[in-house]
Amino acid sequence: MQVQVNHLKTYLDRISKSLDNYESDCQNFYNELNNASSYWEDEHAKKFFDSVLQEKIKIDTMQNEILSIKDVYKYMVESYEKIGNKLEFNLDLKEDTLYRIDTYIVKLENIISSYNSLNLSFCSKEKQTIENHKQKLIREVEYVQKVKENLKKTFGQIEEIEKNIQYKLSKLNLEIIKETDISGFIG
Repeated sequence: MQVQVNHLKTYLDRISKSLDNYESDCQNFYNELNNASSYWEDEHAKKFFDSVLQEKIKIDTMQNEILSIKDVYKYMVESYEKIGNKLEFNLDLKEDTLYRIDTYIVKLENIISSYNSLNLSFCSKEKQTIENHKQKLIREVEYVQKVKENLKKTFGQIEEIEKNIQYKLSKLNLEIIKETDISGFIG
């Protein structure tokens, strides 16, 4: 999976602006319809304005769902931004990646163990050079272990973010609003 926080921010801004415009347009539209109700009074008007009220309820519900989508994007931006701006990961490879790091650490530790079992009594000049190499390997093991722990922590954060996103999305219930047939309101 690839996540670019800047792109998520762009989508979040677009959703926010579109939602603001849509809310404003809907409010203006329904205000005009409400004003029209004082001018139109016949047997069709009551059915029409009852239908408008039902449609407005659906529109309000839809706007709330879009707000929920906006909240999901906001959560994604805030959460992923703590990790980095551009992320590439495949959670399916988590265990394999950690296993490969462990294998590398074991190989380094085996080399260090080999250094420890060397008899250096016959080569006093090279003893310090060999000890320096061994110390480099020890520092490398410590570094790789830190990298592994940071990677495990990051994998855990990503898994938690993904789980929360799935949960938030599962609660959404977007309903398609169909065009109203006005033939029943015209006499």
